This record gives sequence, structure tokens and C-alpha cells, in this order.
Amino acid sequence: MSPACRAPNVPTVARPFIGAAVEIRDPGHSARIFARDNTTAFAARLAEAAREAGASDPQQLGEQLALLLDGASTRSRVLDADTFATAAAIAVILIDNAIPWAAVTPESSAEPE
Repeated sequence: MSPACRAPNVPTVARPFIGAAVEIRDPGHSARIFARDNTTAFAARLAEAAREAGASDPQQLGEQLALLLDGASTRSRVLDADTFATAAAIAVILIDNAIPWAAVTPESSAEPE
């Protein structure tokens, strides 16, 4: 994925907090709490961006994008492969469905001659 396509603060490798949460079974452990707080804050930042962009359900879009990016990050680490191009294609569909005007291109909005 090109740097221009990356959202701010979106990692290009698995988020270490996911690994910590998987390894530490105690949900009350400080590392698990930190991982949970970081993960919910990540989704909240995406939801806020979706709200600013005019998404019909910004909370849902934020959660969908967070899940997509967490999954792509984890899969990238496990497979040692770039999964972000596929994730970006899926994100476009999610965003187009959540923000109808996002799917409008200059060509599609032009009036027929």
C-alpha cells in the first residue's frame, strides 16, 4: 500500500496489543486492559473520521474498519504477506456503502449529453 493510501496511525504490521491480548489470558491483567483500551480507542478514532465524513452509521463503519485492519494486520504477520491491498479494496466497499456520496465519481455524476 502506498504511503498516500495509509490512514494516519494505521500500522502496516500486526498491532502488538493484539498479540499481548492473545497471550495473556487474565482479562484483568494490566496489559490486557491496555490492549483493550487501545483497541477501542482505535475504533473510536475511525468512527470519528467516519462521522466527519458523513457516514450514515459512523460507529458501525468505525468498528467494521477496525476489525478489517486488525484482521489484515494479523493475517499479514501470520502469512508474512502484504494483505493491505485486499483490505483497502474491502474498505472501499464499506465506505461506499456507508457514505453514498463517496461512491460518486466526476464521471458518474456528469449529465448525459
